[in-house]
Amino acid sequence: MTISGQDIHRKIKTKIKEVEGQYNDYSKDLELAESNITKLVNEREQTYISLAITYLPQMDADSVRNTLSEMQSEVERIYKEKQKRRKTLDQLILDTRNSTENLKDKLEEVDDVLNKKAQERDETLKIINEDLSNNDFYPG
Repeated sequence: MTISGQDIHRKIKTKIKEVEGQYNDYSKDLELAESNITKLVNEREQTYISLAITYLPQMDADSVRNTLSEMQSEVERIYKEKQKRRKTLDQLILDTRNSTENLKDKLEEVDDVLNKKAQERDETLKIINEDLSNNDFYPG
């Protein structure tokens, strides 16, 4: 049993859609994990402040809070930059996927037209060969 190129193409497209679905699921999981990290970082900051106030009474509570907040804000800034970059890359991936899908659809249409033209050519050649073989004046 032979498998046509179109069947193979359909199977590949189906598998690509499955992988894209998995990618989307993983992307959602990553966003949830990032959200959880942000929450936990805030909790950690509050815990550090509480510990510092309790165990470092010689330091002013405000200076502890300010120092930790400064460090935390820098870490948060870097983290948000990375999130922004990831979202930009995700959008680029999505745009590229959409463009690729459009091009694949156009290619499939052109391929179908080409296959039909090839069939027409083969049928025309068959008719010409039959006509020539039935023609007494043709030496072939």
